[in-house]
Amino acid sequence: MILNSKQIVRINRDDFNRVSSLYKFIDVAGRANDQTVDIVMDSLEIEKLKNSGIKYYIVEKKFYKDVYPTTAQVYDSITKLATKYPSLVDVETIGFTYNNRPLVIMKINGKNPDTCLVRYQFLLMANHHAREWQTISTALFFVDSILRAYSTNSTIKKLIDSTYLVVFPMVNPDGYYYSMDQNNELWRKNRTLRNSVYGVDINRNYPGEVNGDIRGEWGAIYNSSTTHYPSSDVYCGPYSGSEREVQSVMNLAKRFSFNISISLHSYSELVLYPWGATSDTALDNTLLSNLATKIASKMLKQTSGTYTPEKSDALYPTSGDSDGWIYGYTKFVKGFTTLPFTFEIDTGFSPPTTTLAQLHRRVFPGILYSAFLCESVYGVPKEVPLKPILSSSGSNIIWNLKNSNKADYYKVQNYDSIYTYKDSLNGSIDSIISTDYKTYRIELSKTTPYSAPYSLRPLKKDTTISSLEFFDRLYVQNITDSLIFYMQYDLETNYDKAFLEYSYDGFFYEPLDTLNGIFTGSSTTWKRYSFPLSRFLNKEITIRLKTVYDDGTINATGLKIDNIYPVPTAKTRTTLFESCTDTFISSTDTLKYFFVTSHHPVLGFTHKSDRYFFKILRSVIKDSLGDIKENKDILIDFSNRILTIKNSSKAKKSLRINIFDVSGRKVFEKNVKVENVEKFDLNFLASGKYYLVILGDKNYKEGILILK
Repeated sequence: MILNSKQIVRINRDDFNRVSSLYKFIDVAGRANDQTVDIVMDSLEIEKLKNSGIKYYIVEKKFYKDVYPTTAQVYDSITKLATKYPSLVDVETIGFTYNNRPLVIMKINGKNPDTCLVRYQFLLMANHHAREWQTISTALFFVDSILRAYSTNSTIKKLIDSTYLVVFPMVNPDGYYYSMDQNNELWRKNRTLRNSVYGVDINRNYPGEVNGDIRGEWGAIYNSSTTHYPSSDVYCGPYSGSEREVQSVMNLAKRFSFNISISLHSYSELVLYPWGATSDTALDNTLLSNLATKIASKMLKQTSGTYTPEKSDALYPTSGDSDGWIYGYTKFVKGFTTLPFTFEIDTGFSPPTTTLAQLHRRVFPGILYSAFLCESVYGVPKEVPLKPILSSSGSNIIWNLKNSNKADYYKVQNYDSIYTYKDSLNGSIDSIISTDYKTYRIELSKTTPYSAPYSLRPLKKDTTISSLEFFDRLYVQNITDSLIFYMQYDLETNYDKAFLEYSYDGFFYEPLDTLNGIFTGSSTTWKRYSFPLSRFLNKEITIRLKTVYDDGTINATGLKIDNIYPVPTAKTRTTLFESCTDTFISSTDTLKYFFVTSHHPVLGFTHKSDRYFFKILRSVIKDSLGDIKENKDILIDFSNRILTIKNSSKAKKSLRINIFDVSGRKVFEKNVKVENVEKFDLNFLASGKYYLVILGDKNYKEGILILK
């Protein structure tokens, strides 16, 4: 039994906000009961608390290391279960940690554990936080129990046969090894080493709530529950999704269609559900709340009563947690919602043998009930209409989208003459802010702009997150295209930060540049920045600058940005239909870009399509080439990205091959003489739709190429 140098401090729950205001960040351990909160503190933090006059006492915590498996023994237990039940369990390594430890999942199914072939899917995770040892043994107890019962219990057999269960029993093996094997019992983070500092709190590193609300994005700071300061126990990482453990969980959510996910944490005897960053309720709040109540009723507390269901922000808001990302991503990006819950099990860390055995049996019914829920909740969550994909037939513009039955109507717009420009911010205040940008807590500043009269500045207030984003998505047309701007900043180093991020849909954002697109500290003279966009060639993206300030910000200047290029805009933006209830329109408009935005009856407008220019492209080609006539001597074949042209006549044909993208830009041109067969490798083109025109002596051949 070993005591850690840090200590657990217990305060009254009513004093929590006062305590959190004393520090830039705090490491909450959990709640031993409804009236108190436990916080992990070092000696300096305890001294500060003592001087504040707030009542507290030290929890004399003992760690029963002999009860818990070493890291090697956890891996061994997983292997033994798979060996004992080879027809039910398949073990897969889905990644490796910073210290090269495997990230291992167990896939369980009575029909085919290797490949998911069933409708109902369940995810169980444990040990996001290194010191929460009992979560690993609880997950393994669940697996061992249901596998033992498969041959004798018809109910369990039905569950395993009909449901694909994925169990990730040790999400943070590097952290567990350091905490358990190496006697650093209160260690919370993983063990990634950057700039001589170890670790990220991986349950603060997920890329936000992905619901279109900037307040729930990764890196937002509330009540000292997360920070950008690397030495803190609640450090959220250098950028969203930076950690290998987090990437592995994200890939599972993308790969499988889980109905329910459970993440085991300790401690507080709670069942938590989204959202966790704000007090806003989720679209499925009634369903989540009802399920959490039923699940909680299956698990007995250590003293009396059953677990308590709570929305995740009940004690304090957090950003970057697994539940928020899983729920938001699967609903707003994937279009098939996973209902996620966190179980805060037990009333302390690492209980002794007798208490641990009881804990396993108290929590098991809640996990089992959650797995059974996969069947009953299938198809029940309220889905969201995703991004419309536009095409055309004759004079009709048609759109298809996932979850189209969830849209009550669509907004249809066309833009005249889309172009980009360098924004020197010299227009009127209203036109600058509202026309070409979407802003959250952004203001115009007349103080020493790079070019008069204005620069743009995020509002500099404590615990503020702000966003400056293009109103329209940017289409990257040339491999040499770059994002360019001038910026100066004075940000409290490693507390206040700014990030460049991009998104394909306006919901799921990723870092634009993990090396140079992150700003903190001071650069008080105007400096030019340039970021290549070549990896987005022939794609549409939105770009934003996100700035976060923590509590107690001290730097006066903040951040200013000016002379932004390329800013996408349009000569005119015309709304043709504000509320179209069909999934097509007839139009005779030419030389315009079309956009369709889906509308949800509760959430309002959600996803906007990419630009569509196909109708215009045909007009442009015909205007420049005359009427297109089919040359029956020329045969075209296109497969595996190889364009084959066959000349069936006896005479050699002189041809010019043209390929246009959907914006009308010519991406390929070649003059050839075809005597028999000529082949052209088009692997250099990005995936997408292209328009093919082959010209001969007043004879033309046209067609569509779709590259996937």
